Amino acid sequence: MLYAIFIIVMTPLRLFLAIPVPESIKRSLLQFQIKNNHLEKLSVRWTPEKNLHVTLFFLGDILPQNITPLTQLLKMTFSDFPSFYLEFEKFVIQSPQDPRMIWAQMKDCEVFAQLSQKVFHLCRKFMEEKFPQKRQIPHITLARLRDVSPLLKITSFPLTPNQIDVPHIELWQSQRFPHGVQYTCLEKLLLPQPSRMSKES
Repeated sequence: MLYAIFIIVMTPLRLFLAIPVPESIKRSLLQFQIKNNHLEKLSVRWTPEKNLHVTLFFLGDILPQNITPLTQLLKMTFSDFPSFYLEFEKFVIQSPQDPRMIWAQMKDCEVFAQLSQKVFHLCRKFMEEKFPQKRQIPHITLARLRDVSPLLKITSFPLTPNQIDVPHIELWQSQRFPHGVQYTCLEKLLLPQPSRMSKES
């Protein structure tokens, strides 16, 4: 007698926690792109407007059967943190010694840092890859550079409005297609109302 053995291979989903960028700030960031169109000769690859975000934490490959328990754990974790805001600091080339990206960098935020660390410690058991964790610099990746030059200069200006309110965090899936990377929001994870902690950070 022959027995058929079926093995179901579950393809992991590439996930990260994102803070979406408001439309008003996206419009200002588009002005940055226009003022820096001289970078086109360096084969700059601008981030599509719909993909602009601040990464709170990169989870990497997560097995489908782990997404529900992961989401439940995140909801419980976020219920202990207040909503907060991120304030724009500067446009910056990252890094100056080996320029590969252009950031809209935010000021250091204690709630952001604590939340990122908390997610790291609680969610490691679901992660296929264990990334070393250090204090994150909140930022929006505006562009990636294919051809680099030590003489690279960018035209900067104050960002208006200069603040991103964060009432929730979103769980995003990253998928790579021939036309580029596509992000899909799988879940919105609410943060409680502002507290004294977020106002003092």
